[in-house]
Formats: sequence, C-alpha cells, structure tokens
Amino acid sequence: MKATPDVGRLRGKTCAGRLGLWDALCQALFADECALGVVDVGIGERADTTLDLLDWLDAPVTALEVHPRRAELARQTLAGHPVRVLEVDPLTTASRHPVGGLLRCANVLRQYPVAGVDRAHLGLSAWVHEGGVVLEGSCDKAGHVGAFHILRRSGSGPIREALAFVTDFERGFAPIQLRDHLPRDLRREARDGGCMTVWFDRWTDAWQSTRTGSPRADFVAAAQLLGDDVQLVVFEGLERSGAALVWRPLDGVPRPTKGPWSGGQ
Repeated sequence: MKATPDVGRLRGKTCAGRLGLWDALCQALFADECALGVVDVGIGERADTTLDLLDWLDAPVTALEVHPRRAELARQTLAGHPVRVLEVDPLTTASRHPVGGLLRCANVLRQYPVAGVDRAHLGLSAWVHEGGVVLEGSCDKAGHVGAFHILRRSGSGPIREALAFVTDFERGFAPIQLRDHLPRDLRREARDGGCMTVWFDRWTDAWQSTRTGSPRADFVAAAQLLGDDVQLVVFEGLERSGAALVWRPLDGVPRPTKGPWSGGQ
C-alpha cells in the first residue's frame, strides 16, 4: 500500500467558512501560538479557507499545497496578502526550519493508511516551533461538525495532547454525530471495542442523562458532567457561533487498536 495517495487524485474541494469552527477554537485557546505564525496545509482548488484565516489572524501564514496547479492558483489568488505559498508535501517532507506556532491540517489524511498517520504527524510537527500545536482531523462538507487531534511538538516527537470536537448545532446534537468525523487513525475506533468506544459511551451516557431537547444546552450540560479531563469552549462574540469539547486524557489520546501502528510517542 502506498504511504500517500496519488497527487492527481486528491479532490481538493472546500468552501468558505468550512473551517470556521477550527478557527474559532484557535482564537479561543491558541492565540499565543497563532501569533508566531500559522501553517495552513492543503489549500485545495480554491483558497477560501486560507482567506477565512486571514480575516481574523494578524500574523504571517505559510500555505502548503502538494498539487502544482493548485499551488500556482493559490499564489495568484493570495497575491497581496501576507501569505507564502509553498509547493510541498508536508506529510513526507519535514521542514528544516519551523515557520509558525500552529499548523492546521483539515481533511487531508482521510485517504491515508492508518499505519502512515504517525509518520505524517511527525512531518507536520516539524513545521511548528518547539511547544507549537498541530491540529489534524476532519469535518463535514459545510463545517457544521468536526473532530481533530491537538498535537504538541516536543523534542521526542508530537504529543497526543487532546481531541477537539466542534459543532455549530445546525444539525442538532448527539455525540454519535462526531464519530464519523474522527481523525483518520481513530475513525474505526469508536465501534466494536476500539480505543474510542469507552469515551463515546461515557459521553453518550452524560448526554442522555442531561437531555432537555436544546442541542446547545445538551452539549454544554454533558460537557460539564464529564469531569476534569474535559474543557468546554463556547464561541461567543466570534463570527462563527458554536462550541467545542476538548478532551485531554491523562495518559494522552488513545492509539488505534484495529490496525497496524508504527509506534512513537
């Protein structure tokens, strides 16, 4: 099996606002990291989500795109903006010099083999400074719900610090909505005894015990019931409304159990 998909087959589709919930969480939790610069991975056919990022970010952006034609289109679209566009595959080519404090990699690893995710995370983390943050995961086509790793760069490799679950409640709320948008290495792990089943059972139990019929109120109440390893972030006063649940397991985010894994921290 190839470690990466064929570049020519990458769809590269996105739309304006798709990563608005990701950006809202960055503003709420990672302002200091973002101030050092942001690395945006996978521009796609249109630079919509990169332009969205620039709307609120007062820091330099380095945008990485593996597809030559898309990289050139992005250079034309982003001309005049504080963005440097590089044609490179950051999943296999590590940066020799970090260029930011936070990296955003959304909907990029979905076609990758689970066994390649560890290496990809290592490559991505090389683009941020020591102690910097990598956000890697997936969301639905419109960005209503999503889930992503929060990885922290350290000298011994990226630390699986937390998982973030975001929603704008446009489709109501139930924990199961987030299951199919887990990061690539965890997508199969919320079923049949995988490493995420205990977490989703716990979240579902909390949600069912506090349900009122209001998606936002139910999300908040369940998060507050879950305990000290959960952080609730409600996006207020920002362009994108919604909320995030950040789960920070004491021993780090679990590793997959349903397939080959390459090890590492």
